[in-house]
Formats: sequence, C-alpha cells, structure tokens
Amino acid sequence: MTYTPYVWLLWITAIMNGGLAYYTQRYNDAPSAKPFRFMMWNAAIWAFLYGVSASTDIFSFKLFIINLIYIPAQLAALAALALALEYTWQGGWLTRQRLILLLIPPVFFVIFAFTSQSHQLWRYDYQLVWSGAVSVIVASKGLVYWAYIAYMLGLALSAFAILVISIRQRIHLARNNLVLSIGVLIPTIVGALYVFGLTPVRGFDWTSSSFVVMGLLYIWVVTRGR
Repeated sequence: MTYTPYVWLLWITAIMNGGLAYYTQRYNDAPSAKPFRFMMWNAAIWAFLYGVSASTDIFSFKLFIINLIYIPAQLAALAALALALEYTWQGGWLTRQRLILLLIPPVFFVIFAFTSQSHQLWRYDYQLVWSGAVSVIVASKGLVYWAYIAYMLGLALSAFAILVISIRQRIHLARNNLVLSIGVLIPTIVGALYVFGLTPVRGFDWTSSSFVVMGLLYIWVVTRGR
C-alpha cells in the first residue's frame, strides 16, 4: 500500500455518492428515483475502487482494479440514460430487449480490458508513473478502447439531449430539466478531459468524484424544484 492524499478524496467521494443514493429513498415517488440511485451506487463503487487503485503502486493489482472499474462506470452511464428517459416520461422506450442490446457492448469492452496485455485493441504499452502525489497507469489507446469512449459519450450525450429537447415540451418544468441537463453534462466533460489528458493531474480520473455534483443537482430538483 502507498499513501496518497487522493485516496481520502476518492473514499469521501464514495461515501457521498452512496449517501446521496441512500438519501433519495425517501423520494421514491420522484421521477427517475430508481435509476438515479442505481447510478449513484455505481458511482460510489467506482470511486471506492479507484481509491483502492490509487493506494497501491503494484502494477498488476492496480491494473486489475482499473479494469474492474469499467463495470460500474458503464452501468452508471446506462443509468444516466434511464434517468433522463424516466424523468421525461419516456421510460417505456427502454424495453428489456433494448436494455439487453445496450448491455452487450459493455460485456465485450470488459473482456477486452481484462485481456489487454495480449493485444493492442484496448489500452497497451502500459507505464506506471508518478503524477504529483499519486501513481497512475498511462497507456496508448487502441481501436476498441476508442469504441468504448464513443459508447460512453453516446449514452451521456443522449441523456443530455433527451433532457434538453424536453425543455420545450415541458415548459413548466424547464428549470428542472435544465438543472438535470447540467448535472449529466458535468461527469461527461470531466471524463472527456481525462481521456484526452487535460486533467490537472495527468492520468488521474476525476469522473467518479464529479457525480457528487450531479447527485446534489438531482436532489435539488426533487426537493426544491418540484
């Protein structure tokens, strides 16, 4: 184990994400409460695992945890789409068949991640480096990894578009939709900055922490914006 102050940030984030998910149990009648909780629980797991990864400089263990993170990360993105659909009363679009189709790519992405040291389709040419006070893994990016990024951005931007488009259709809830749209956009922007190496700490992913902001905005909507 290696001490880094970033561990505390990530584990506090995990507690906050989980706390926000738990808090919304009292608002079960609120639109999209269930997908919101599912999203935040996965964001909490994501932050916790990333904290575990940040606390070690053992390459094999760190890589294993990072690959494991792709599971809650993709589930959180899917939940964001479900949240947008349910909040705009379009939840019926996400049928069981469509959900299964949307879950097929994540299965393959996880397989490619865990076998990445055998090919160059995912991330490859791994390097364990110190970036400030934390050790991170940096790597080149292959074709399937970019497909994964496109998939994640596609889900997030679809959720954003659904909320924005519905502003014109639900004028009386325009403020709520706008706030939720901003909430969805924040982790999307933070994640994109990480992928393109534009974060303050090179190789450190702040995306799971940014879900706290999204969670707070959602709770504002269901408690003050109704």
